[in-house]
Amino acid sequence: MVETLNQTKDIFVDTVLINDDILIKKIKNNVNNVKISIVLNSYRKATNLKNIIDNLLQQTFKHFELIVVDDLVNNDIENIFEQYNNYENINYIKKQLGSKSSAKNIGLDYSRGEYVIFIEEDIVNLEYNYLEVLYNKISKTNSDIVILANATNLNFFNNLNKEELLTGSELITLEVSEYKHNSDFCLTSFIFKKQFLNIYNLHFNTELLLGENIYFKLQCFDVAKKINICNNSSFLKKHSTKSKDNQQLNETLSHRMLSTINKIEKFSKGKKYNSELLILCGYLYLQLLAENNKDIEKIVIKEINSKKDYFKLDSFFNKFLLNISPKIFANYILKNSEE
Repeated sequence: MVETLNQTKDIFVDTVLINDDILIKKIKNNVNNVKISIVLNSYRKATNLKNIIDNLLQQTFKHFELIVVDDLVNNDIENIFEQYNNYENINYIKKQLGSKSSAKNIGLDYSRGEYVIFIEEDIVNLEYNYLEVLYNKISKTNSDIVILANATNLNFFNNLNKEELLTGSELITLEVSEYKHNSDFCLTSFIFKKQFLNIYNLHFNTELLLGENIYFKLQCFDVAKKINICNNSSFLKKHSTKSKDNQQLNETLSHRMLSTINKIEKFSKGKKYNSELLILCGYLYLQLLAENNKDIEKIVIKEINSKKDYFKLDSFFNKFLLNISPKIFANYILKNSEE
């Protein structure tokens, strides 16, 4: 019964949302010298949550607090937390059913560190110096955001050849031009200055039930004046795919992603890097089309055909494929991104 309720939440969260009332709050106030607040939200796999907590406790950097935000129906997450109840820097909040955005916002609102990190639920391993490397870079450079370069984008950042990186909007322009929808939207790659987030009132958009990280990154980078890079640590991320067996869930996720793309389209208006944001939207449409969800295929093809100007920055060959068939182009893009 409990598992069914959690599955129902995943599919119908936009209609079953009650509110963001907190049911249980176990925040320890006697922790001193908190430099980094780490937010972990809505874990579906309790065993992976335990693995991440153990990873964090083994970090060389110790001046952090962890805030676990749980909105599952059952007590699996709370039971895991109880195993760490004696640790002064590990906190727990159970909230009403809701979205990942609302869970992350609650964790952010209760954070007390100078800097904030969001750990995603598909992270399987953090290198032992992950926190130390990020903290040293952001504190020494007084940056708004520091990015941990990974194997897929390391050459891109190295080629920028800058100790002091560009502003966020300039970096988004370059990154989207290079990677399209494969830009780094895993927030575990970032550490944010809390003061920066507060000044611009940056929170996750609770209207978005999928792709909230993409929109949050765009909002942050749009106003960030100083972003820096570090590359002497890493983490491993589990590759996740949509379940082919759950057609109802996949259709729901596709419609949610369409809403996120529409939100980015509105966000792009008036931006100097409008063309780059629109090509990002174009490729997000193509990604949806390549997932072969027959229920929304006609909707997506109609969107792409009406927005071919989104691809004006793309190569001649890609625009040629797009004119032949959006479906062929989408499958071509998916095949090349997997290689």
